[in-house]
Amino acid sequence: MSQSEAQQGAPAPTRIILPDCIDTGNCTLDDIVRTGVAFATFLFGLSAALFFAIFVYGGAMYLLSFGQSGMVERGKKAIKGAVIGFLLVMAAWSIVRFVDESLRGEEASAPASGTAATCTQLSNQGYACTSLTGNTPQTALQDASSKNLECYVGLCPNDPVNVLCCRSK
Repeated sequence: MSQSEAQQGAPAPTRIILPDCIDTGNCTLDDIVRTGVAFATFLFGLSAALFFAIFVYGGAMYLLSFGQSGMVERGKKAIKGAVIGFLLVMAAWSIVRFVDESLRGEEASAPASGTAATCTQLSNQGYACTSLTGNTPQTALQDASSKNLECYVGLCPNDPVNVLCCRSK
């Protein structure tokens, strides 16, 4: 998970990253689910681009029909199909995200940075205050990422910049 993902809890939609367990063969169900969600998110991005292309095609057909009723109807049908398809894909994406967050339980239970919660409240989920190298939260998050840790900023006592609330991925 990248440093921005550790803060925001969102998967990267631009590419699929295979888990480190591929090399060792010690993959868990969580690794498989995360990879599946990353793949689904990637496919949703591709389908959005396809729907946009169909929308543009339908709009061009509608504008360039010069009053021919057959082309006007085909253009309207393409635009309507693109909008309905896009709405269906967005609904499916929302369902996948909801199920993923519900199965992992991370989004609902891990508070965002700056809340009144402390890291000890997350200790039942494996979180603990961890000293990392760095002079800023961003450099500490980079260190955490290199150590395969998932971290939240601002949940440890006295809030030193290089002590974050972390757990192993």
